[in-house]
Amino acid sequence: MEGANSCIPLTDRELRNLAPLDLANHRQDRFRGDGNRSQLSEYNEADREILSRTYQRLQSVFEAMLQATHDPTHSYRVLGEHAHQRDLILADTKQLGIATLRTNQSRRLAQVIHDIRGGALLSLLLLKAPVKNLFVSGLTALLVCAVAVLINPYGMDLYAYIPKLFNMPSNKYIIELQPVLGSHFQTTPDLIPFLLLCALYLFCMAREGIAFVRPLRAMTAERQLLACELLICLLSGEIGIWNALQHRRVASFVTLILVGEVIALFSLRKMRLNEAAAADLSSTKVKNRFWSLLDSHSLDLWKAGGIFEMAIIALCAIAGVTLVAFRIAKPELPASSIAFKAPFAAVEFIGKHQPAGKLYNDQQFGDLLVYYLPGKPKVFVDTRFDMYGERLVADYRTIHECEEGWQKLLVDYGIDWAFLDPQSLLAEQLLKDSSWKTLYKDDAALILEHAGEHKLEHKNNAVK
Repeated sequence: MEGANSCIPLTDRELRNLAPLDLANHRQDRFRGDGNRSQLSEYNEADREILSRTYQRLQSVFEAMLQATHDPTHSYRVLGEHAHQRDLILADTKQLGIATLRTNQSRRLAQVIHDIRGGALLSLLLLKAPVKNLFVSGLTALLVCAVAVLINPYGMDLYAYIPKLFNMPSNKYIIELQPVLGSHFQTTPDLIPFLLLCALYLFCMAREGIAFVRPLRAMTAERQLLACELLICLLSGEIGIWNALQHRRVASFVTLILVGEVIALFSLRKMRLNEAAAADLSSTKVKNRFWSLLDSHSLDLWKAGGIFEMAIIALCAIAGVTLVAFRIAKPELPASSIAFKAPFAAVEFIGKHQPAGKLYNDQQFGDLLVYYLPGKPKVFVDTRFDMYGERLVADYRTIHECEEGWQKLLVDYGIDWAFLDPQSLLAEQLLKDSSWKTLYKDDAALILEHAGEHKLEHKNNAVK
């Protein structure tokens, strides 16, 4: 239908006819304008010039919007093209009335000036904010971070901690820190969806990058913003994928990033197609503007300084508080699961009846001891492998997996008692050994103590 509205099949005139004109007006007289009229002659010459400029600028925006009523995407672009007038109007409205009210103290005139200011400032909500220089903002942020490093006692090592943590030699013993793809490009079935998401992101990124540079066009303010968005999308996606491929633990976090980036790239593509279709009003694509309008608002949320992301975080936080408040999930650290049952009863037993001597413990059980019984007893290891060094972590793995020499390592370290997962291979081997006696056992934990021969041998070695 010619002249049809972009969202529903009605003309603008038909839409206006749908609005009732006989509604009761409950506004106060002041907001109708009755009794608050003024003449230009009542204003100072400087204020008259401000009023003239302001209404001319607002009128130009209004006329441009009238020409773009057929297409919300075009309306969005028109507002962007007039965004440069925002600061000019703001500067003028701040000065409006100052000169006049110095010589004319009329209360009526003061109310009129107040209403003009409010109307002009409110109209600016329709205009997009001017494009900021993201390069300067990013460089400023880096300089501020560099200054903050000087205050931190660790200095630049603070930034090097995470790279060192994810590239330690001991990480080869941790399955979740292994690469997503093996040496022969093999992977596990649960990671295949992540690899497909990576491929989808790379395809969308390449498509939008090619569409941006072909054909070459002048770099308007809107295209500068689009270029910055594509660059941020490229950097965040590529860095995320590289880190996830190196360490599969990161894949779940990178998945969230890639989902957001893919949605943004699809939104940019649909906006690009709608803009192309808007050039030919006879095109069938122009008749359906629902997705165009949805994409425009979605992109606004994405550009609004992380409001959409903050909303997701807030909803997740509310859901977590709800789960705990209604005891749907028991509030405890760490939370038990099918894969790991926290040995709280065993930790309580150790707190009341701690065996004498040196301890060998499961790495995750070490976390609980450090948290609930700090320093009593001293743990053999916990999950912070970077704090214990490669040699001790390697020895821990040899003992835990009962590899060759594991019994000698127990003697060398002078282990007197053990705090183990009852389902582990080491627990099975020690239960077969008559020199180890059980002090505590349940479904979550096993506590064993070694007999005197082991301790005597350790004492003799210490004397030597």
